[in-house]
Amino acid sequence: MRQAILLAVMCMTLPLSGCFSPPESSESNIEKSIYPNIYDRHEMEWNWDGSYAMVIENGPYEALDVQEA
Repeated sequence: MRQAILLAVMCMTLPLSGCFSPPESSESNIEKSIYPNIYDRHEMEWNWDGSYAMVIENGPYEALDVQEA
């Protein structure tokens, strides 16, 4: 009977295990990225000139014939 109570108390205290640790500093978790912050992107000036789709070889602009059936 004592073992069952001990196991029940251990299972009930499991959700509290994260409450007793010191809070992590958010400053140490911030990594420098080559991309701007996602929440600041709407304020940026974007370059909409030029072609953004690149291919090695230009192909036809219509559907190709079936090569194999």
